[in-house]
This record gives sequence, structure tokens and C-alpha cells, in this order.
Amino acid sequence: MPESPTLWSHLSVWLVLGGAFACALPLGHLLAAARYCTLGAVSDWWTLRDTHRLRMWAAAAGTAMLGTEALRLWAGLDPARTLVPYASPHFAWIRYVAGGFVFGIGMHLAGGCASRQLLRLGGGSLKAGLALLVAAFTAAWLIDAGAYRSWLAPLMNLGAIDLDGLGLADQRLTSFARLAWPGETTATLVAGTLGGGLLFAAHGRADSRLTTVEWRAGLALGIAVVAGWWLSGGSPGRAWQEDMAFLDAMPRGVGAQSYTFVAPLADLVACVRGRAPSFGLCGAAGLVAGSLLWHWRHGRLRVERHRNVRDLLRTVLGGALLAVGGVTALGCTVGQGVTGLSTLALGSMLATLATIAGAACAIRVEYALGSAA
Repeated sequence: MPESPTLWSHLSVWLVLGGAFACALPLGHLLAAARYCTLGAVSDWWTLRDTHRLRMWAAAAGTAMLGTEALRLWAGLDPARTLVPYASPHFAWIRYVAGGFVFGIGMHLAGGCASRQLLRLGGGSLKAGLALLVAAFTAAWLIDAGAYRSWLAPLMNLGAIDLDGLGLADQRLTSFARLAWPGETTATLVAGTLGGGLLFAAHGRADSRLTTVEWRAGLALGIAVVAGWWLSGGSPGRAWQEDMAFLDAMPRGVGAQSYTFVAPLADLVACVRGRAPSFGLCGAAGLVAGSLLWHWRHGRLRVERHRNVRDLLRTVLGGALLAVGGVTALGCTVGQGVTGLSTLALGSMLATLATIAGAACAIRVEYALGSAA
């Protein structure tokens, strides 16, 4: 790459970035097979009271919580020090609520969240491709052109709470729990209780168990998030970060992280301009490739086009809102709803709940307007 011709001479780069792609490849295959879709999960629950896809999401989050705590104990991962500042002591709660709500509306208009768009793209959807393209340029404008910092950040920081001043090191639930129960085992107890509780909830009643495919998809997503943390923040990631620190120019997106699918769309624009691919971008590419493999193997590759101009404009607006919401909330339904939750960050929980609320409101409004018409 022009910015750093020696980048690819480091084995750590191939291990971490290649690992991001390699882990996402089977994940894309499994998620496509299970019809994993956060919008579908909210819609099924809101309109049909069917919780199967919602419980797949719970299985992923629970697995990620337990696995991330295991990495903290045995691999030296610090969930409070990550590239995306999930656990930041600067608790800008408006950011999580507003960003999540906007993202929820965007995923309804676009027909799925960022990860779902990648899976649809693998199945041949031109609509998903347009939504991702719009989201990519919008995210690049917000992040790289400084639009978020100049226009949105002042509003999103209103009412922010400085947790440092309250004697808290970060916004992880474990920090709050330690105020009442000091001790080294507190974090493990909190992670074990929440993670185990989510897995128990995913199990469901005897008459509504998850299918084998659904269990595999949910567990695979959680395991992939844990693998991402290990690749970028465990021993391979530490070697990668050290190697990158000695380059003339630090590549984009170096640090402890796991899967998220909005900010990496901005990385795609930067990559086209000559920058090196990031961990997140390699993960997104792996998800598309895995979905493509599943659709091809099962003869389900179909070109999906827009039905009319209104459908096209809906996709464009949805893609833009996915980027605005995802950048503001610091992640998507995977970036905050699984990866962020695995750090036990309070902001991730707010963003996830706000995303569900935004999608549910959008579904309800459209249903009401359709009924009135």
C-alpha cells in the first residue's frame, strides 16, 4: 500500500487481518443459513410474538460475554481499553440513545442492519449493495471529513456524565458492582450471571426451542466476537500492535477490537483511496464471502433490484441513517449489540435497547400509515 510498503512484510498483519476474514467466513455461512436478521427479530417479536431470532441474538451476546471474561482472565485482554471506547468514563448517554434509535429506524427503511446488508449482498442483492455504498460514504463523511465532530458531537455530549468524578474507572457494570462488592471475583460473577442468564433465556420454553441451525448461528456469532478480541487484543494482537507502532505511518484501525460493521464501511472508502484494509473491513469481506458461499451452494443466488423510485429512495435514506446512527452510537447491532455488550458497558446496553425501540417504532408507524391508507 502507498502509505506503508512494508506493512505486508509482517506476519502479524497476515495473522490478525487474515484471521478476521477467516473467522467471518464460516460465520457468514451460518448466519445466512439461519436467516439471522436483527430487524427480523424485532419484527417477529413485535408483530407475531415469535422470539426465535431475538433469542439467537441473546445466545450470541451471552456467549460473547462469557468468552470475553475468559479472555480477560487468561489472555490479558482489558475490555476497558479498546479501539472503540465502549467503556469510556465519559458517559454521553444521549449519544447511545439517539444513535441507537436512528439506527433502528435506518435498518427498517433499508431492510436490515449493517450485518444483514452484508449477508444480503452475498446473496446477490443490489438493494443491499446500494444501502452499503450510501452508508460507506456517509460514514466516511462523518468520521474522516469531521462532520460528526463538528456538528453532532456538541449535541451528543450535552448532559454527559463524568464517571471519573464519581470514583468509577469506566462505565462497565463491573465498576458499578465493585462499589458494593469490592474484589477480584466481582467482574467474573457479573459476566457469568449476565452471560449465563442470556443463554438460559435463549433456550426458551419446551414448546419453542431454538433449532439446531439457530443455535449454531447464535453461538457462532458470539464465538466470532471472542475470537476477534483475541486476534486483535490477545497475544497475536499485541504483536500486531507492536509491529505497526514501528512503521513510518500507523495504519488505520490498529488496536484491540472485534466485529462491527458500520465504521468499517468508512474504512472501505479509505481503502479505495490507498489506505491499508482494517480489521473491520476484512471481517465485513469475510461475512459477504460466507453468505455468497451459502447462497451459491444452495442455489439461492438471486439478483434483487429496486421495484420503483420510491423503493430506491427508501434504500438511500435507510443507508444514510444506518451510518449516522451507527457512528453516533459507536456501533451497530453487532458492534454494540454483541461486541459492545461483551464488555459489559452500560452505553452498549442503552444503544442496543434504543435500536430495538427505533426499529419497533418505525414498524409500528409504517403499519399504522398502511392501515390508514
